[in-house]
Amino acid sequence: MKKLFLFLACFIINIENVRADESLSAEPWPVADEKYVGHDTVTAVVQIKGKVRAKLEVPVDIDPADLEKQALEAVADRLGGKTPHQVIVKAPKIVSIVPAE
Repeated sequence: MKKLFLFLACFIINIENVRADESLSAEPWPVADEKYVGHDTVTAVVQIKGKVRAKLEVPVDIDPADLEKQALEAVADRLGGKTPHQVIVKAPKIVSIVPAE
């Protein structure tokens, strides 16, 4: 109940009348809970001809060249040993592969 009053203190003018022993100005600044803070990894999707063929867990700050290398390794069996015609990398979210005909 205390946290609710502290949250509503900005909107309710006379919150002091409800809890006279505690004031919003005397409360400490809230501390961030680590389980709600952003993640260090993201899921990168690897597509071949527009269809999802693999998903990779990669760091948020991955280099596009490294992501391309990991993606090609993940779908090497689907490419049949051929080199792709084009690889489009939008790090860290998606890798789209156009196979050679």
